[in-house]
Amino acid sequence: MTAEPSKDVTEDAAAPAAGGAAEEETAPETRAEKDAAARRSDGAGDAPSARPRRRRRVRVIEVLDDEDLDEVLDAIEAEEDAAEESGERTVEKSGRAEAEEPSPRNARSARARPAKKDPPEEDDGGSRARRTPPGLERPRVAAAVVVLLTAALATLAIWQWRSASALSAARDAREEVAKVAAAYGDAALTYDAANYRSQMDKAQKLMGGDLLESFRTTTLPNLGSTFRDNPDVALSSKTNQVFVGSVDDRFATAVVSVDITVRSKQESTEQPATLLRLALAKIDGEWKVTKQYASGVNDQNKDSATLGAVPTGSPSPGATSTGKGGASDGGD
Repeated sequence: MTAEPSKDVTEDAAAPAAGGAAEEETAPETRAEKDAAARRSDGAGDAPSARPRRRRRVRVIEVLDDEDLDEVLDAIEAEEDAAEESGERTVEKSGRAEAEEPSPRNARSARARPAKKDPPEEDDGGSRARRTPPGLERPRVAAAVVVLLTAALATLAIWQWRSASALSAARDAREEVAKVAAAYGDAALTYDAANYRSQMDKAQKLMGGDLLESFRTTTLPNLGSTFRDNPDVALSSKTNQVFVGSVDDRFATAVVSVDITVRSKQESTEQPATLLRLALAKIDGEWKVTKQYASGVNDQNKDSATLGAVPTGSPSPGATSTGKGGASDGGD
């Protein structure tokens, strides 16, 4: 049940919907007012005309059923729709474009309908908040490029430094090998009756491995007896050139060119540019000569050659050759 809002009515124009109850309420009041007016007119005579009738406000409450209320609302909406349609036709005829306001019906519908809730945004891990503006990307890219270039240049510099260091180390190693080979060429074949002991000590300091063992067991005993029996014999060598071959951390090869001279009371024989092939190894941090071969002699044919330690007796071309071979044998 719904009550319709109150309405203001006059005494002489009551609402039709009020029914018989309203008429019964207003009728006695109207007759009383008429009698009072007649009495005032009789007593006053020529008095001025009566004052206008007083209006009384009567509150009328009409009780409507839900069905009647729906009909009333539908009728109101129909009237509003008709008014809107007539207004639209009027606007079209006049050619004026006016902004349309939402009708009360639409407003009521909008109020009646619940507002749609936006779906909750998915959590993107804060990527939107952390998204960098485009203007800031360029400095970052430039900084990254600078870092990469700096790293590349640093790597290149380190590589060049290491290469130069390796080349310098290799050059130093070759110089050390050449120095040891030249010293060996000067000391290994230089003996006489006066200095053979000191020369043997000097030569042993330049030797190592198999060559040192062979020198101690074979060459040393023969040299002592040879110079005691032939005090006038002298053997000398002088390095004039060194050729360094392969060199690594532990092993190296070299060829020395020496000028050999054999002297005795009878004559003196020279053998210039005699080639000696040397094998070296690094022992206790120092380069040592571990093997010695005369030119044309190697591990396969060294045992087949007739070799002597030092020349004995009067030197001759054959003896000189033997003496050369004897130095090579001492190297083995």
